[in-house]
Amino acid sequence: VRPKGGHLVIAGPDAGAERRIREIIKYWSAEDTVKLTGKVSGLTKWRILSEANIFVQPSASEGLSMAILEAMKLGVPVLATKGALIPGFDEMPFGLAVDASVVSISEALDRFGNMDVDARRELGARGRLLCNEKYSWSIVYGAFSDLSKWLVGQSAQPPFVETVEITG
Repeated sequence: VRPKGGHLVIAGPDAGAERRIREIIKYWSAEDTVKLTGKVSGLTKWRILSEANIFVQPSASEGLSMAILEAMKLGVPVLATKGALIPGFDEMPFGLAVDASVVSISEALDRFGNMDVDARRELGARGRLLCNEKYSWSIVYGAFSDLSKWLVGQSAQPPFVETVEITG
């Protein structure tokens, strides 16, 4: 996949893969369109995210991805492999969920590339809404407070807690 007039930013720690990634970039003569940043944080991270047309999170297995939530908060549509999904992805689509394979990710990138700007903005807006409704600090704090009160016997069981009976 080669973006028409676009570029790819690969941000984050490389887990020892940087040399191999640079070889692949060179093999495909993509030095002008692919940039490796290494680990980013602070204002640099927020600038990169805010300039993105899509955010890609390929992962075989991941819990609640802060990186996906941060992209959603900024209204950036998300392409995630199914192992990196967060709750709500199926309920209110804010991007594309694909298998963790090169072919699936490549096809999804093509779909994003062929999507008009308004459709991408709509996906981003849905993600921002989901993030604000379920993952803002006030929502998380309220849930943690409800859980804490229940654990010490000061309130009823919160609706988001499921209990199971263990026998044997």
